[in-house]
Amino acid sequence: MASCHHDILSSRVPVIMASCHHGSLSSWVPVIRASCHHGSLSSGSLSSRVPVITASCHHGSLSLGLPVITGPCHHGSLSSRVPVIRSPCHQESLSSRVPVIRASRHHGSLSSQLPCHQGSLSSWVPVIRASCHQDSLSSRVPVITGSCHLGSLTSGVPVIMGPCHQGSLSSGVPVIRGPCHHGSLSSRVPVIRGPCHQRSLSSRVPVIRGPCHQGSLSSGVPVITGPCHHRSLSSQVPVITGPCHHDILSSRVPVIMASCHHGSLSSWVPVIRASCHHGSLSSWVPVITGPCHHGFLSSWVHVIRASCHHRSLSSRVPVITGPCHQESLSSGVPVITGPCHQGFPSSRVPVITGPCHQGSLSSGVPVIRGPCHHGSLSSGLPVITGPCHQESLSSRVPVIMGPCHQGFLSSRVPVIWGP
Repeated sequence: MASCHHDILSSRVPVIMASCHHGSLSSWVPVIRASCHHGSLSSGSLSSRVPVITASCHHGSLSLGLPVITGPCHHGSLSSRVPVIRSPCHQESLSSRVPVIRASRHHGSLSSQLPCHQGSLSSWVPVIRASCHQDSLSSRVPVITGSCHLGSLTSGVPVIMGPCHQGSLSSGVPVIRGPCHHGSLSSRVPVIRGPCHQRSLSSRVPVIRGPCHQGSLSSGVPVITGPCHHRSLSSQVPVITGPCHHDILSSRVPVIMASCHHGSLSSWVPVIRASCHHGSLSSWVPVITGPCHHGFLSSWVHVIRASCHHRSLSSRVPVITGPCHQESLSSGVPVITGPCHQGFPSSRVPVITGPCHQGSLSSGVPVIRGPCHHGSLSSGLPVITGPCHQESLSSRVPVIMGPCHQGFLSSRVPVIWGP
């Protein structure tokens, strides 16, 4: 993802944003943020198992049971199940269990008649507007808008227009267009177009398009073309090509590709490539490669390599080395080192390391430290520090920080982002 885009996922799925943005997640899901400040954890302000993080601009006020995250660029606010991201200066008050977020130019009110840059709320549906790209969540369908206008709301469904045109509504389905082209609709499938990165959601399969062309829709399956190449579709599997960065989701597994190349698909299994090589696939397991080499797979285990060395695999446990140091393995716990981008999923605990140091391992729990501080361990909880501060942990919720980029994986859904 580029430095101005946001991806919001529904509950139980992590959100990762580019440098200077904050992702905020619903309960049971960690929060990743850039390196600015810590948020205070006032007792009684937190609902259990949900961290609150603040950055250098404003603190987010808490209504009953709802943490709010603020920062110098974008802010996330949490409803009980729906994460929300907002633009860079002001805070909106929280109505009961429903956040409202506004951009820096206008004040937003919780009324049905709103001016240009405000998001209106239908019941349980937040609408988010920011200066670049916005994510808006209906109960099940995220929507991304361009930078200028609001669309009207049908019952329970937000509609947002970009700076050029309005999107028409089919029954119960929002349609969004950016400044270039319209997105066509198959039944119950919104399509979103923008100048750079786009997301389109079918009922279970999101699709992203490049800046120039539209993909035709076969029955139930979107096809997307970028300015470089077309991709064919295998049954029920979308494929995306394009010059920048694309996210594609099969029914259960996201895939990310870097600039200009295709990732091949085996049945129901995505492949993730960086700008050099392909990652090979074992069944049901995605592989991510760094800028130079392939990552190999043992059964049911992701392996990611940095740009220098190979590591052997112990049974069901990958080991990854970076250009500085090697990480040792305790039983059943993977550790990843490298200078820039590494995300690793253990069965339940992600581990990410900074550019220089090793993290010690207690039994079953990884600890990662960056160039500044060590992360202390509470029982059964990993703590990760970046170049400046440490993140506090609520029960069973890991938090990851670092100087470059880190991808965090939930137990079933990996999410990876680039620069």
